Formats: sequence, structure tokens, C-alpha cells
Amino acid sequence: MWVRICAVMFLQFMMVAAWFLQLGPYLKTIGVENGDTMFAWFMSVMALGCLAGPLIGMVADRFFAAERVLATLNIAAAALFIVTAIVSAPLSNKMIDEGLVIKESYKSTLEVPQDKKKAIEEATKGDSVTVAKAVVAEAINAGQDEIATALKNRAEYPDAIKAAREGLDSLSKAVDAAEKAVAAAPEAVKGVAEAALATAKKTLSDAKKDIRDKQDALKGYPDTLKMLQADVPALEKAVAAATADSVVLTKALSATVVRNIDSEIKTITKTMDDEIDTKTKAMPDAYSKEEGAGFIQQNLPMVVFILLLLQMCCYMPTWGLATVVAMGHLSSEQFARVRIFGSIGWVAAGLVSVIAMKGFGVEVFDGSVLPLYAAAGVGILGALIALTIPKTAPAAKGQPMSIIDALGLRTLSMFKDYNFMIFIVLSILGTVAFATHFNFTQVFLQAKGFKYITVTQNWGQAFEVVIMGVLPLMLAWLGFRKAMIVGLAVQALRYGAFYLAAGEDGSQLALYGGIIAHGIIYSFIYVGGQIYIDKKAPEAIRGQAQGFYFLATFGIGMIIGNFTNAWLMDVCKDEAGVIQWAPFYKYVAIYSAALVPAMWLLFRDKLKGGQQETIEEKEAIVEEELSEHPVV
Repeated sequence: MWVRICAVMFLQFMMVAAWFLQLGPYLKTIGVENGDTMFAWFMSVMALGCLAGPLIGMVADRFFAAERVLATLNIAAAALFIVTAIVSAPLSNKMIDEGLVIKESYKSTLEVPQDKKKAIEEATKGDSVTVAKAVVAEAINAGQDEIATALKNRAEYPDAIKAAREGLDSLSKAVDAAEKAVAAAPEAVKGVAEAALATAKKTLSDAKKDIRDKQDALKGYPDTLKMLQADVPALEKAVAAATADSVVLTKALSATVVRNIDSEIKTITKTMDDEIDTKTKAMPDAYSKEEGAGFIQQNLPMVVFILLLLQMCCYMPTWGLATVVAMGHLSSEQFARVRIFGSIGWVAAGLVSVIAMKGFGVEVFDGSVLPLYAAAGVGILGALIALTIPKTAPAAKGQPMSIIDALGLRTLSMFKDYNFMIFIVLSILGTVAFATHFNFTQVFLQAKGFKYITVTQNWGQAFEVVIMGVLPLMLAWLGFRKAMIVGLAVQALRYGAFYLAAGEDGSQLALYGGIIAHGIIYSFIYVGGQIYIDKKAPEAIRGQAQGFYFLATFGIGMIIGNFTNAWLMDVCKDEAGVIQWAPFYKYVAIYSAALVPAMWLLFRDKLKGGQQETIEEKEAIVEEELSEHPVV
């Protein structure tokens, strides 16, 4: 049973992630632009779906086993996903095909700078190092050759000096004989004899000088050799330093060239994207006015919105139901470990796009109708597994029901608990900021030029898996109050990180840091919140309470956040209509930071993860509420 519950949790979150994380790009293919009012409504479909949560929770509390209701809703949502895909496929495929045609026309233009960049990067990796090593070897060989020559000369010079001295004696005798001959020579040849004598004297002088030079050199060779031999290590060090400098210099030069090439690629890509936008923006309007166009074709965005809203009315209550199923068979402390598989499922959904593109050669996945089919398949599988789980008996079966129950308002009786009221209010306000990441980071990443948007966002869910593993211990140690404070503080830091990453040369480290922070934020605020609700709510209304929590956060908070963010995005556009993300995230960071002291000062509940409020305390609240509101 444990394995089946984990599988259901895994598939429930994989189902929504497979579709929702590609919603922004998908909306463009049916003619809905980022930042407008229709876009905000689309981004709110999950939140609006939470409105059905309390009603579905009441049904599970009173009439049917939670896992049966969950399976039924999954199949209904899967059917609606398939209908949505079929309805939107003609325009979506047309838009994608037009984009691919334009991209193909730019392919050869982009290949030139891309190939040049690749060649430079390869040269930087190997060639400069090879050349530098060759320079080192040549320089060392030259030094060693010089030492060898010096040693050879030192060995040969003594013999040369001895021979020179012997020659010097002969020259001296020849000079003496020449002087005598000059003195005895007739007047007629005296000039010739004197010239010969002068030549002999010069030869003698040169020989003496050569001997002196050789003697001086021979005396100095030990020092010369010592100096040369000492120079070799110094030479090696100098060449090594020069090698390092040459590598650094080569890399610096290549980095500059690569930046210029990247700029060229970016310019070409922007031109291509602008052409795609220009051509495709007009297509939805033309598509709706084609000859013979029916109602669906003429009103496609509205039809898709209604279908997605119905999907989410079926799907969103399953988050609370999955929690009820898990906690109906396991303790609340064990729930955190089961909930890990929900995060793993979310991450796995991101890999679907990679597998489709890399493994099956799908050219465009994000933004197509394929995620809708993937979500439908996952939903059906999740329904089948849910049906194998032992029945979770309805906690309030046979009890009377009022309009308050039908609307899920029985949980409002818990607002008499001051801390519970503050918890819900601050959870709503926190979700207003959370919506910025949940619904709009995909738009931010698209603007930053990321190809695998889903996979990039899923770094946050991957880290969430780690945090989930220690969440019970953290809640037992910190308590719900401090955990919420930490979660809200990290949320403020996340938007500060996105602010640093938003510029033209923004920090990639800050961007990924902000994405990874999702693990702490979601685990501490929302999963911790589910556990808090389970400990605070009476058993008879536990399903409704979980549904109400999702209504408050992912319903009311998310809707307010979506429209606030859409308005803020519009405020932060420049004259050309381009969103300036730095000021956008600055305002969100300031708002998020203000929630931290509010939670610190107002929420005072000391309940910890290992504690449970007494049944008597909670039932007293419910009994009082029932007495004030007669049953139907």
C-alpha cells in the first residue's frame, strides 16, 4: 500500500507539471500574449480550480472513499486534456510549422558564427597549450646547447693555447730574423722588408691577443658554466610562467571573440524571433476568420480557457484528496516522506520534454499540444493505481449536511482560533508573491533565451525532494511558526536573486540560486501548511479543511497574485513593450520581505511537527458551529 500511495502522489504532480510548465509557450501558439488580461486569466485556471476543492472535500468526507473520488476526477481531467489538445491542435501546429520554416531559413546564417565559435573553443582547449609546450621545449634545448658548447670549448682551449704559444715562439724568431734582415738589406729593398716586418709584428700582436683572450676565457669558464647551468631552472620557470600567461591570454582573447560571436548569434536569433512573432501574431486572427470557420475556431482562446478551467476544477481538488488518502493510512509525520514523490513526479515531468526532443526527434515540445496528451496519459495511469488502494472510509459518513458544508465553509469555524486565522491570511499574502515564481518564471526564462524551460525550473523541485526528506525533523525542531518565517524569508531572497539575474549580463549563479530556493519555500510554507491543517482540523472536516487551504492559497492567493503580476509586468514594460525584469523583481522582493516581520509579530502558535491538538479542543469548535447553523 505504501508503494501505491507513493505512486499516486508521484503521478498526481507529474500530471499537472507535464502540462502547466509549458502553459506560457502554449498560449502563444493559440494567440494569447504574455502579460495581457487573458494571459492572467489562463494563468489563474489552477487557482480557479481550487474553488471546487471544499465541495469535493465534503463529498469525500461524507459519501465516497477519497481515492475513488480522486480516480474519477483524474479520468475526467484526462478526457478534458485530450479534448483541449484536439481542439487547439490545428492552430497550434500551424503556428509551430510556420516558426520551423522561418528557423530553417535562418539555419545557414546561424551556422557560420556557430561553427566559428566552436572552432575557437576547441583551439582554446588544446592548441595554445600545445604551442606553449613546444616553446618551453625549444627554450630549454637552446639553453642546454649553450652549456654543451661551453663545456666543449673548455675542453679544447688548453690545447689551443699550447699550440698558439708554440706558434708565438716561431713568430718571435721570425720577427727577430726579419729585423736583422731589414737592417742588413740594401737601400733598394728596405721598404719592402719594412712592410714585411710590420706585417709580421701585427701577426705577432694578434697571436698574443688571441692567447690572452683564450687564457681569460679559460679562467672565467667555471663561473660562466655555473651561471649558464643556474639559468636553466630559471629559464624553465620563466618559460612556464610565459606558458601560463600565453594560455590565459589566449583564453581571454578567445573569450572576447566568443562574446562578439555570441552577440552576432543573438542579433540573428532576435531578428529570426521578431520575424516569427510578426508572422505568427497575425495567424490566430486570420485562422478565426477563415472561410467556413465555426464557433470553436472563431473563439478558440475562450473555448480553451473554459476547457482548462473545467480540467482544473476536476484536477485541483485531487491535491487535497491525495493528502487525505495518504494521511488516512499513514501518520502526518510519514506524509512528508510520501509527499517527496510528488516533487519527484514534478521533476520527472520536465524530463518528458527532453526525452521527446532528444529521444524521439520532436522538434517542438514546449508550447505544443503534446504536453496535454502526456498529462492525460499520466492522469489515467494515476486513476488506475488509485483504485487499487484500500478504501479510506468517509470520516463524516451519515452526518447531516448544510449549505455551509456544500460551500466548504465549515472550516471558517476554525477562524475563532486567532493563530489559525493569521496562518490562513498570511498564507494567502505569501501566495500572492509565490505566484510570481509559480506562473511567471517560465516567461522570464523564455525572455532570457532558455531552451529547456521546464528542466531549468525543475531544479527547484529536485532540491524540494531533499528538503522533504528532513521536513518532519525540521518541523519538530523549529515548529510551524519558525518554519513559515524561514520559508517567507527565503522567498524574499529568491526574488532578490532574480533581480540580480535580470540584467543583460545578470548572474547565472543568482538565477539558479533563486530557482533552487523553491525547495525550501514550498516545503516549509505549503507542505508544512498541509501538516499544520491536519493537526488543527477536527477529523470530521479534515477533507474540507485541506480543500479550504488550497482554496485560500492556490485559489484566492494565486488569483490575486496572477492579476497583480500581470499588472506589474505591464507597468515595467519599456517604450518598445519589452518587460524590464529587474524593476519587476525588485518590487516583488520588497513585498515578500515585508511579510517576514508580519509573520514574526502576528503568528504566535507554538505547535510543533510532532504535536497534535486534542480532539476535544477541535470538536468543541465544530459543535459550536453546528449549533449556530441548523442542518438542511
